Amino acid sequence: DCIVLLPLIILGVERLVKEGDGRLYYVSLAVSILSNYYISIMICIFLVFYFVKLWLQQKENRVQACIRFAWYSLLAGGTGAIMMLPEAKILGYSGSAGMSFPKKIEWYFSVLAEIGRGFVTVENYTGADHWPNLYAGVFAGFLGMLYLFHRGFSWKKKIAYGGMLVFFLCSFANNYLDFIWHGLHFPDSLPGRQSFLFIFVVLVMGYEVIRKWKETKLWQIGVSLILTLGLCTGAIIFADKEVVDVMSFIITCLFVVGYGLLLGLILMTGGANRRMLVQMACVMAVAEVMIHSAITGFYTTSRTSYMRKAESYEKLLELAQQDAMEEQGVLKENQVFYRVEDTERLTKNDDALYGYHSATQFSSLMNINVSHFFQSVYMEGGKNFYCYNGATPIPSAMLSVKYFVSEEMLTASPLRTLVEAVDGLFLYKNNYCLPIGYVVDDVEDRLDTRTSAKMNGIQRLGYAFGAIEDTLVDADCEVDVKSGETMITFFSDGYFYGETMSCSSDTLTICDAYGKETGYSKTTHKYLFDFGQYKKGDVITIKNRTQEEIYFSVYRLNLNAVNAAYDTLRQRVVDNLEYTDTHVTAHLKEGKAGKLLFAIPLEEGWSMYMDGQKKEMEAFADTFISVDVDEKEHEIELIYETPGLKAGAGISGLCVLLFALSMRIRRCLWKRNN
Repeated sequence: DCIVLLPLIILGVERLVKEGDGRLYYVSLAVSILSNYYISIMICIFLVFYFVKLWLQQKENRVQACIRFAWYSLLAGGTGAIMMLPEAKILGYSGSAGMSFPKKIEWYFSVLAEIGRGFVTVENYTGADHWPNLYAGVFAGFLGMLYLFHRGFSWKKKIAYGGMLVFFLCSFANNYLDFIWHGLHFPDSLPGRQSFLFIFVVLVMGYEVIRKWKETKLWQIGVSLILTLGLCTGAIIFADKEVVDVMSFIITCLFVVGYGLLLGLILMTGGANRRMLVQMACVMAVAEVMIHSAITGFYTTSRTSYMRKAESYEKLLELAQQDAMEEQGVLKENQVFYRVEDTERLTKNDDALYGYHSATQFSSLMNINVSHFFQSVYMEGGKNFYCYNGATPIPSAMLSVKYFVSEEMLTASPLRTLVEAVDGLFLYKNNYCLPIGYVVDDVEDRLDTRTSAKMNGIQRLGYAFGAIEDTLVDADCEVDVKSGETMITFFSDGYFYGETMSCSSDTLTICDAYGKETGYSKTTHKYLFDFGQYKKGDVITIKNRTQEEIYFSVYRLNLNAVNAAYDTLRQRVVDNLEYTDTHVTAHLKEGKAGKLLFAIPLEEGWSMYMDGQKKEMEAFADTFISVDVDEKEHEIELIYETPGLKAGAGISGLCVLLFALSMRIRRCLWKRNN
């Protein structure tokens, strides 16, 4: 949205400086900030440079232009406060919390080398080595070079635009500037996210040349052709061949020569021949962009494929709702809470796509403590995601994951029960699941979820919740490792899990003796592999595409330990539940004293009331809402109020009123002066 709004914002700041009209600037910038604070940071930095360019060109009312720019910029920023203040609060819980400015200056690569990132057919870069994606079209780039020698533009404009481009190139290569552009943080992959601003400047320079084409001279095209080819040659000499290949350089140079010849011929001819050459140049420019897009664009899925499970999911979720309501004997949907998972999810946000509660999320604003908890019990987690992959029965029960969907019928298991099948999808119920609230012993002195030994984290959690044995024990099996595959032979019946000692392959496939194949993705994220239920003598083969020798440690699930912990946890749970997005009420029956734990992350904004009295909450395992309770029964109420929302709304409302007042004053002054 912000990239689409950028031209309107720039048009707005030009009207503000040249005409004194700040309406378009205020509205478009405010909408941008409300749409996405992160990209808007980059736009606001760019606006300062662009305003300085306009200010240098302005001959009259310079002081008034500075005042207007500052005033309307503050109003636009203040109007976004209704979003920005809550976002700032929530960011404090995310993996982006805190700020650590680089201690010493660093250059990632040569500024000349990164120009090669604008070549035709250069692949998009999404890694962590900071290479920006700069393709704006060779035609636009050639015209941009021509701009610098064109006599139709003042030296002030040339210095301003040229200086911007050089500054951008330095920003992509320098760690200090990179840190500032990205909101005082380094981007987690997808580097150089401000590159759309660099491309915008190149396109504007090229378009201004087209507008003043009649003033173009043949020698200017010749010099631009030579310098552009020289720049491309320097770029390929210093380039990293892993991100810029020689073939891209050759294709780019051919286009540069083609554009140079066509533009030269257009200047030297007239009439029908000139029109034909202009059309050829247009076709060539469009063909270039199409070739680049066809080669570098990456296909993920079609809309038909992406939405193919939508109707079936709707039916399965209705079945899950009915099953849960019948099991608990309630009549309303908001009286039963549970989470759902999908073994073949398309994304980590499928819950938003299909409309269900999930223990999986991908978001830069997510609570990092949840990810730390997931990782501590060998589930999948990272800086901006946490995922149900790797869940064992006790963490799964803790998170209230009651149902999951599979695209194939699974083998019989003590962990799950088949509920229904719809259109080739199968709905299963987890046999180990707790309500959203339950009482646990005061066990945090025995529970260290920050341990780096993830298997140890699973065992500690089991003991903390009532198990008297390890929940996972070494399996009686044989592991045979070859290049590209690992063969495991089981010597006893049971439910099995596995962990890799080292794995650089991002996908693994498990094949059993019956021909069934199970795929695992994002396997470099280090989570526990759920092998499933097998009998004595069964053999599975784990294949990888990178032909690695991958060693596995295999564990058998100790159901006695799981049952002991589960029976302890469900002794005292909440009932009579009712909930909305911001409000939870429940009844806690009499029972053992301890900590009432809710499977909800503790964040600012939550308040708890017990029997009408406000209670101080604690973070269980540094993550979940908890409060001390005695043996008596209690009425519990949880209320959530978005932190910073009221203050932000007040600031936003005030800024809107000030903008309206500014418009009123401007109109009155205009009437008086006219």
